[in-house]
Amino acid sequence: MLYLLPNITNLEIDGDSLGDRGAEMISKLPNLTSLDIGSNDLGENGAETLSSLSNLTDLSTGWNKLGKRGAEHISRLSNLRSLDVSSNGLEGADAESLSTLQTLTSLDISWNKTRKGAQFIAILPNLMSLYIADKSHELEY
Repeated sequence: MLYLLPNITNLEIDGDSLGDRGAEMISKLPNLTSLDIGSNDLGENGAETLSSLSNLTDLSTGWNKLGKRGAEHISRLSNLRSLDVSSNGLEGADAESLSTLQTLTSLDISWNKTRKGAQFIAILPNLMSLYIADKSHELEY
């Protein structure tokens, strides 16, 4: 049904178990600038499919299963300003691939084990908002 809406720019589908097949349908919406697909069983393959959406500026994929390869695929979205990858099974080194997103102003990496990747996040030149809610992060003063 989404293919009937090729001009849509904003889409929010939370908690719907879309999975990687659902990502294929969404990837056929080339005008998307904002996408919220939290809690949808999205994995590495779905992230790879979504990496073709070059117009995305805002992406929320919280509470999915992206993992390392998924983070690498998401990092191809060079126009992202806002990214939520909370609770996606990311670890320290996965933050390195996100550090290529030079246009990010907002990043939510809560509920991942990315403490050892903090040095990569620190090099994001435009980052203004950072969300790291969980006990695996400790701020150094």
